[in-house]
Amino acid sequence: MQERRKASRLPRQEKTFVERDTGIKEASLMDISFGGMRVQLDEKLQIGGTLSLKINILPASGAFYVRGQVLWVNPVGPGNFETGVKFTKISTIPFK
Repeated sequence: MQERRKASRLPRQEKTFVERDTGIKEASLMDISFGGMRVQLDEKLQIGGTLSLKINILPASGAFYVRGQVLWVNPVGPGNFETGVKFTKISTIPFK
């Protein structure tokens, strides 16, 4: 299969936090690139929807706050979904 991504993904196994209308949930960061990331969640998100995440991939630099668009969702087990997120905004300051 031909790789279609413009930036290679770096595998990660870290917890991250997803902010939704229903509150803040913990998720697992699976991999990340300059343009997006793959997270594992316990809920199925709507493709095309937006979400905010707090990630801490560089502990010495502090957290990054990310807004993104859900591009795809795949079930990986009962109540678990891998979700592809395209970054739309990245900041070191929390979003309001």
